Amino acid sequence: NADDFGWSESCSRAILESMRKGYITTTTACVNGDFFDEAVKMVIDQGCQNQVGIHLNITEGVALTDDMKRFDDFYEDGHFNHKFSRTKPLSREKQMAVYNELTEQVLRFKESGLKIHHADSHNHIHNSPNIFSIFMRVMREQEISDVRIFRNIGDIPWTKKVIKSLYNSYLKRHKYAYSDFFGSYEDFCFLNNKNINQLEMMLHPDYEKKQLVDRNPTADYESPYGLPLENMIANIRKKGYEILKL
Repeated sequence: NADDFGWSESCSRAILESMRKGYITTTTACVNGDFFDEAVKMVIDQGCQNQVGIHLNITEGVALTDDMKRFDDFYEDGHFNHKFSRTKPLSREKQMAVYNELTEQVLRFKESGLKIHHADSHNHIHNSPNIFSIFMRVMREQEISDVRIFRNIGDIPWTKKVIKSLYNSYLKRHKYAYSDFFGSYEDFCFLNNKNINQLEMMLHPDYEKKQLVDRNPTADYESPYGLPLENMIANIRKKGYEILKL
């Protein structure tokens, strides 16, 4: 899955090219991205409109609702600031602001005419204890049945492993989980267990000197850098894994 569709023209075009080449099978869109409306038209023209989910976002870009703009631990200088605590409980007012913002983002996605393939979140905000219950309320109310599980491969401290496994158990028990494992390409490279039914790999396609790359997490949208996507896909296939279209 490619995150960040609709955020910018560069990454959106890179994602669509990656789809055409069979490198990725799904993408998730930021409806508050500057290029979202144009990206919707492009994905429909390419015939991939059934492969797009929603990438819910309260850490970057502009809020769709006024409620979020009232709180400086979420918003300042006209943008989300990614300063909210992932563990500190939110006040009732802030909980309602997050709920309203996430709901509005889902509604905007639906208004585009696309059907939501699945849901995940920018900077993994739905993995936050103080956001998860709000996120899942929106999933239930908006009838979104597939949700990205918590990262469960790679180098994870044992305390986080325990917490993540509890949340993943909830998602699987309530039939929201659509994969057994989730992580990045780097996580996948450390994976030794061959008994895998289905793994979701998170990618961030973009262009670097006209070459398709998986954007490094420390890179920005203006100056992306990362590993050549073609080489990564070749390595995945060399290890005997198939890229499945869901």
